Amino acid sequence: EFSPTSSTLTVFSITEPLTSPTRGNIGTAVTFTCTAQFHADLTVPEVSWLNGDSATQETHEALVVAEDSSTIQSKLPITISLENDNSVYKCVITYSGLATHAGKSLETSTIVIMNKIVTSSPDAPVQVFATDSATLSCLATAAPGVDMKWRKKAADYTEQNQNYITLIAGQEDYDIETGTRKSILTLTSLMGTDTSDSIECYDDTVGISEVITLEVIGG
Repeated sequence: EFSPTSSTLTVFSITEPLTSPTRGNIGTAVTFTCTAQFHADLTVPEVSWLNGDSATQETHEALVVAEDSSTIQSKLPITISLENDNSVYKCVITYSGLATHAGKSLETSTIVIMNKIVTSSPDAPVQVFATDSATLSCLATAAPGVDMKWRKKAADYTEQNQNYITLIAGQEDYDIETGTRKSILTLTSLMGTDTSDSIECYDDTVGISEVITLEVIGG
């Protein structure tokens, strides 16, 4: 944080840091609030909001100056979506009234979508040779009780008869700091008949991951 000061003058300082990360489900409305104090005898600092290094497309609320003219507050309402997942929002306070005290201060918060499961290989087939092993992983962002399981469609699977084969995998401890849990599936001594386009990681409450395709070459 940048807080321009001299022996007798504090121009401004951010007094309430943004909470980070900001967690919520898709569609959740959240409001970032940026509060700063500044010297009442000086020009009011400017407040701007960034998403990454660019100005946000969201419109922030009008800057509020306290009655004692020493505190400013700006709010940015957003709706959590896939588009802003892992986005870093920044509140930037800039003062340029006195050249000797010009500068800026910023606070950041990262958006983290809850209740989602992502895999290590959602876009391309995982290819291995017969008799080799394959390791697949998925990461759930969810509450501590998340319990990830793995499955693939059985050979007789139909829309009317949805039979799955359970795949045994391990789970790491829940990471309180990031709100995530990782699961790793290791498949050994693979044969051609293990080829599948329907391997999934899931939790009964959170939902299902992207489908993983496994292609066993030979065998």
